[in-house]
Amino acid sequence: MEWTSVSFFHQHCRRRRCHGAAAGAGGENSLRLLYKRALGITIATSGRMTALVARTGRHQQRYEHGHRLVAGCIPYRYRPTGDGKSMEVLMISSQRGEGLLFPKGGWETDETVEEAACREALEEAGVKGHLQGMLGTWDFKSKRQQGVFCPEGLCRAYMFALDVTEQLETWPEQHARQRQWVSSLFINFTTYISVY
Repeated sequence: MEWTSVSFFHQHCRRRRCHGAAAGAGGENSLRLLYKRALGITIATSGRMTALVARTGRHQQRYEHGHRLVAGCIPYRYRPTGDGKSMEVLMISSQRGEGLLFPKGGWETDETVEEAACREALEEAGVKGHLQGMLGTWDFKSKRQQGVFCPEGLCRAYMFALDVTEQLETWPEQHARQRQWVSSLFINFTTYISVY
């Protein structure tokens, strides 16, 4: 299956002011290399772009004042109902299978916090969209994230609202996570951001 969302690449490049470099570089290989640099994800390919692979590792993670910096989003959409519209939010399963949470992950040194939030939504939930603004920051403690730069496992999450415009059939972490649209009436947002 060919991966065809080149428009996301062009939108991303315009934000990073590298669209001209992509056009001037010429050739599919140059575009593919620039795309990998811009989005920070690996493209597994056999002649054509075929799959996205999530970033892994901690070598580019951001840390500040003993906190690992995290970016994420609350993906949402509106569904028509008999009496108007209702909002749904997209949640994903934890890799350990313990409940549902919102897509989030490490904010890396080669990206803005907005780019990190969009990348995490793509990698973990397989959605793209438009960021609508920062919702706030939340501090939480993670036993999994204890390490040299963050011995206490403290994390600070920068969370955004993401108006979903596209839901991909395949995405990097689809084998590790399930996704589910949930009515926003039943969500305690703070719990799902800070617990996991």
